Amino acid sequence: MSTETTDILIIGAGAYGLSAAWWIGERDTGARVMVLDAGDFAANGTGSCGAGVRMQWGLELSIGLMTESIAFFEDAEKRLDFPGGIEFKQEGYMMLARDADMLGDFQANVERQNALGVPSRILSPEEALKMVPELNPDLLVGAAFCPKDGTVSPFLWLDALLRAIRRAGAEVRFGTTVTRLEQKGGTIVAQTTKGPVEAAKVLVCTDWAAPQLLAPLGIDLPIEAMPNEAMVTEPWQPVFGPCLVRIEHGLFINQLPRGSIVAVVTRELPKDESSSNHADWLPLGAGLFVETLPAFAHLNIVRNWCHPVSITPDMQPILGEMAVPGLFLAVSAYKGFMTSPAVGRLMADVVLDGRSNHPALAAFNLKRFETGDLIPEPLVI
Repeated sequence: MSTETTDILIIGAGAYGLSAAWWIGERDTGARVMVLDAGDFAANGTGSCGAGVRMQWGLELSIGLMTESIAFFEDAEKRLDFPGGIEFKQEGYMMLARDADMLGDFQANVERQNALGVPSRILSPEEALKMVPELNPDLLVGAAFCPKDGTVSPFLWLDALLRAIRRAGAEVRFGTTVTRLEQKGGTIVAQTTKGPVEAAKVLVCTDWAAPQLLAPLGIDLPIEAMPNEAMVTEPWQPVFGPCLVRIEHGLFINQLPRGSIVAVVTRELPKDESSSNHADWLPLGAGLFVETLPAFAHLNIVRNWCHPVSITPDMQPILGEMAVPGLFLAVSAYKGFMTSPAVGRLMADVVLDGRSNHPALAAFNLKRFETGDLIPEPLVI
């Protein structure tokens, strides 16, 4: 079978892969770009996420990536020439504080966020209930809230990027699995289920599948797959605005514009690549949902799903060039969807130029796991 060639090969057509491809095209270098994905459109992590995007993080690096990303989401319809937009519901994240200690932690985070230009604030229980009257008041001593947070349709986001990069001349192929990467002189050959592809530069954006792909090249990645479980209810009106978060339970609740309510619970589970909900998921997820929003206890659950997401020891991404020249990695550590506009730009810079001056590229490199210079994010849900 003959070997195809391209200048830049991107493995993974999720949020990171397609965003990087778009930004590479924006640089207008004339580089040929090919994107390969083992699944169908939106079939993996991005298409299975809870759709939330937030500036409410605890670290300056995380806040900076999200400040840039949310600004892009706000302007995505125009920048990507995608009439109708990406269904950006920008009505805030409300992080519910169960006790005074948690509220104090939220206050410290809000002060840090405010210093970086994030318009977050602390809400009293009365203010929170005015925004979402259906909330259980017994759970509230207050809340942290940022009106610029919200949700984006993962499917519309991927569709907008896909259409834009194809218009720019990039080739995107679904149903094509990369089985092995090999060095060949100054290039890298990707062996795939549809034949070999040779490229001067390869960007891997497969998240939890990356360790197996890069291990034969001597690259050890501290990445595991964590099952991410979710459910969605039948539609109900009226629609409440903010996304609701209970950090102590890893609970995220979002009512979609059409009225359906999505609930996601992140919890400690055996690390695997499961795509099936665990047996105790529905009682747990539905129980936390009803405890938080008792007025919606009558709603029917119409679907539940599970998909692996990537995690790292400090729950931060791994970004940059690997020890193999021309090989680059962008692993999201579970928040790739929301940070994809900013990270796509950074990876385009480092792939095309070999460097980037952005502090996230220096901080989120692979070497930190060898030196022990981890950067744990305190506001992980």
